[in-house]
Amino acid sequence: MEQIAELVELIDDVWGPEVIGSYLHGSAVSGGLQPGGLQQPGELDVLVVSRRGLHDEERHALLRGLLTVSGAGEGDGARRPVNLTVVVQSEVRPWRFPPSGDFHYGEGSRGEFEAGEVPEPKPMPGLALDITMTLSGGRPLTGPSPELVLDPVPHADVVEASAPGVTRMVAGLDGDPRTAVLSLARIWCILATGEVRSKSDAADWALEHVTPEHREVLEYANQGVSGAGWSEELRARVRPCVDAMVAEIDRYSDATAEEEALFVNRRHPLVANGLRMLEDAASGLAEERDRYEVTYPVLNLLTAVEILFRGRLAMHWSGDIWSSDSGVRDANRHARGEYTGLGLHEAADMAASWGDLDIEAARADIKAFAYVRNRVLLSSDRECDSLTAIRCRALPVLDLMLAFVETDILGELTEDILDQHARAIRRSVRRVCAATERVREAVEESRRVIAPQLAHWPVIICCPYCGQFAIPTGDDTVECLLCGRDLLSSIHHAPIDLAPLAPAYEQERCADCGHNSILKNTRIAARPDAEVDVCLYDGTVMQDQCASCRDDTASPSAEGLCVQCAPKTAAHRE
Repeated sequence: MEQIAELVELIDDVWGPEVIGSYLHGSAVSGGLQPGGLQQPGELDVLVVSRRGLHDEERHALLRGLLTVSGAGEGDGARRPVNLTVVVQSEVRPWRFPPSGDFHYGEGSRGEFEAGEVPEPKPMPGLALDITMTLSGGRPLTGPSPELVLDPVPHADVVEASAPGVTRMVAGLDGDPRTAVLSLARIWCILATGEVRSKSDAADWALEHVTPEHREVLEYANQGVSGAGWSEELRARVRPCVDAMVAEIDRYSDATAEEEALFVNRRHPLVANGLRMLEDAASGLAEERDRYEVTYPVLNLLTAVEILFRGRLAMHWSGDIWSSDSGVRDANRHARGEYTGLGLHEAADMAASWGDLDIEAARADIKAFAYVRNRVLLSSDRECDSLTAIRCRALPVLDLMLAFVETDILGELTEDILDQHARAIRRSVRRVCAATERVREAVEESRRVIAPQLAHWPVIICCPYCGQFAIPTGDDTVECLLCGRDLLSSIHHAPIDLAPLAPAYEQERCADCGHNSILKNTRIAARPDAEVDVCLYDGTVMQDQCASCRDDTASPSAEGLCVQCAPKTAAHRE
């Protein structure tokens, strides 16, 4: 075929001797290239395996050539769309998931490519499917047989790589339902049988496994009729058919995920349990909960932090966790559940000593959330932190633990031969990330709501409960507009209630307004990295005044005293 010959020539011209092999796979190999065949307008799927990555000039040259060789695939004799992926052999052999690809061209992104975007190296989970199809029935365009170049892909990774395809197909139902129905049938077939078949053969297989009410949709899709030829009555039956296939796909995916979770639990129980609690905490905080329901996500999060720190230690040496005698673990004490009495901060210290992440930089966030835990357990309804305050304090802790798992725990599992540990942990991490983003969106929405109100106040101080700059000064009441904390609604009591901002607080009268309303050593939005004195009643910042006479016309010394007061104080000391 002329178009395939042009592709081979393009690949050879760009970086010929560095190419180990190029392979045609997918529907083009499984019966799609025959004249008048089902996949006549289908894509040409090509996998190129190279010894090294593309240089910049090669990357641009390959893209220019593909924009010419690839076509829209519409009408008789039209050029087929090209779907070409380049992978460096060392990135996939020995196999690891997710793999990284060096270059990917798809006709659907032509607009971006023509506007100047150039494909760059990036993680490509879908390579698991491409390589499986290439090994199953790929046709060499150049180079040796694919089994001499590529390692087989574990079935669990094929399952993992299929998930994004399901999402895309379901989202595309309003376009051409035929494409979505046949693609989902093939994913279902792959997961159920472990075999990679053409879309037509996969549809034949699916017809034997769907319930009778869904067969007509599959049969019609398998006849090759485009979306424009589907009646409204048949289109109405597409969604139930797709939902039935997605349910079957999920069943296989869930079974694989459960098997991997059990696998990691046997080898690293502290990590597995810590991740479960982290996931429960993030999911719980993402929901709208009342004062009593929020207790469990708060407890789960702080406990997850400690467990994951301990889990990292246990991966290094279990003697850091379980009771031992002369360095040998005591099996009886282990069975009773005795372990070394490390507290949260001791565990963090030890984890930091063995790990790569800078835990010390986040110590204040961990401590602040420990106070949240205490207030949730000890406070009355009126005194308890609001859900918004808890979410604000939880976010940096969630981000810390996600980074810790990625950097320290997964970093220890990269050499795992079976890689099931790392894969199971990544599944859990993705769920925690999704829930964390929902928490972040809720906080950002609360910030957007109060932004117009805060714009009218010149001095805004940091709330000790949510940690955000959301308490305006210069009013009769002191209240955090973000988390809703009402600081006794009295300017006379607010400084005392804000003592977490200034632990050494001593009641002090403002020389300007006459109220005992000065909050010392606090942060304001305009100067977040400095500690200043603020009068809550009139919103005056007093840092640049003399600490004795409050004269802002005289420059204070390092001791905070002006040139008139400093000598008097020194003489008094003598």
